[in-house]
Amino acid sequence: IEKRQRRARRFWDVTAEDLDRLTAAIWPWAGETREPVRAVRSTAPKVPPLPREGQRARDKILSSITDISLAMEHLTETALKGLAYELPRCARLYMSEGPYCEAAGAEAELRREIRARYRTGRGAWYACVRVMHWDEARHEAREIDYVEERCASKDVAIERARALLAEHAHRFAPDQTVEPEVFSELEWSPLKLRAEDHEAD
Repeated sequence: IEKRQRRARRFWDVTAEDLDRLTAAIWPWAGETREPVRAVRSTAPKVPPLPREGQRARDKILSSITDISLAMEHLTETALKGLAYELPRCARLYMSEGPYCEAAGAEAELRREIRARYRTGRGAWYACVRVMHWDEARHEAREIDYVEERCASKDVAIERARALLAEHAHRFAPDQTVEPEVFSELEWSPLKLRAEDHEAD
């Protein structure tokens, strides 16, 4: 009964009329030229339940992953190279922990290669500028715009980042910052899939 009551408070069955109202709210300028809303039938995958003990295990695993990332964060290229060699060796010695050692070794190798890219400038690079809006206390910021360009080399990316900074310098204000950056292709991800939540502390 409680489950049905909770669902009644949080969900409703969407009708064709509801979809028309939603469409009109999103595209009020479309008028009669918009395409009619079509109903699409699909089946969502069934999500298996995660009991409290599973939630505790998940949280502990995520915390451990964070610890692994922090342990590698400030390592030098030399240290990362040694770690990337040592962890797969540990995977062969300790079979039960093997997959985790292999994954950590792959992460160490990726970070080593990124360090090498910054040292040598090898590979493709990205130039970007980020426009951030800060709250009154300047404790939190929200990303309001992001522009990036792929470049053939690190030097070209630096020049493009300077040019992008000049193009967007007029957007600088007491509550806004314009932040240039260059990074290697190994750190790039599609804009819509970026890990950033558009907020910075």
